[in-house]
Amino acid sequence: MGNHNINNTFSLPYLKENLLEIWGKSVDSFDVQPLAGDASTRRYYRVFEGDESRKHRRLIVMQLESPQPNSEIDFIVLTEYLARLSLPVPKLYRYDKERGYLFLEDFGDQLLQDAVGPHVERSEKLMWYQKAADMLALLQLQGSQDPNPSCPAFNRQFDLAKLMWEMNFMIEHFLGNLKKCNLLESEVEEIRSVLAPLCQTLADQELCLTHRDFHSRNIMIQNDELKMIDFQDARLGPRQYDLVSLLKDSYVELDDSFVEEMIDYFIDRLEETGVEKINRIEFGKIFDFMSVQRNLKAIGTFAFQKTQKDTDRYSEDIPRTLNYVKKTLARQPELFNVKTVLEKYIPEIAS
Repeated sequence: MGNHNINNTFSLPYLKENLLEIWGKSVDSFDVQPLAGDASTRRYYRVFEGDESRKHRRLIVMQLESPQPNSEIDFIVLTEYLARLSLPVPKLYRYDKERGYLFLEDFGDQLLQDAVGPHVERSEKLMWYQKAADMLALLQLQGSQDPNPSCPAFNRQFDLAKLMWEMNFMIEHFLGNLKKCNLLESEVEEIRSVLAPLCQTLADQELCLTHRDFHSRNIMIQNDELKMIDFQDARLGPRQYDLVSLLKDSYVELDDSFVEEMIDYFIDRLEETGVEKINRIEFGKIFDFMSVQRNLKAIGTFAFQKTQKDTDRYSEDIPRTLNYVKKTLARQPELFNVKTVLEKYIPEIAS
């Protein structure tokens, strides 16, 4: 039996019982493989039938940080909602409320990140990103046509409080804990004073449904089609939010001309699906504003993982993400005050 990876997380009888119910057949030989998770508190395991050739049926088990038997969890509500909109999310086979295990469809191992590396031809890279932009346009269109107040995504948004909470998180964990800046309260207030107007501009934008983490590690490829995962934090936000996550991705660097082409492609898709004609200059400006906020937020998360969780998994992504901030601030004159202040505390972004 290929069960050598099973630890105290699962018992053999428990897995056999669930696999019998899901697959409709008794399973004698299977294995459990822990998977590298994201920056959340959830854990993931792949369960596959047969030997390690992994050519047989398989599924993913998501383990919640702690069971929530008396409440609905956002992931399930959002999975059901997005599936009704014909978006490519994993099927939920079974949910064990008492133990906090979700048995999910397995989309395989190939991330969008794997298919768009630096040695991939531009035409192929463009094909994958256009597919991702199509999926994003569908999410925004369907979400606006069929809003559901019972879905948690429609009851939370990127308002000023949320956007500034993320900036304060960055100040605490990146500047304070990682860079060891011993900031005076007056210095913290100076940083906040230039980030608050930026965040207010973003909070004032027209809202649409956002995935919230739409980047190359949360988009899977299965049978040449893109699939969406890790959407449980979906909320309302600017149209540019997910596009920034995709094109100013901390894990994949795209050249500026490619990003501009994809912004135009995305706007075309929105206008083709009935969205009112978009002012492209204004859209690009808000894209830049959103890029600065989103990238600073990511840097805060990476610093938190390093200093509080003692993981180096994201440390190598910080310089790339800081470089995005540097380039955006240098080219966006309306962010001159932000640039002037941040350069004092983050010399890596100085021109």
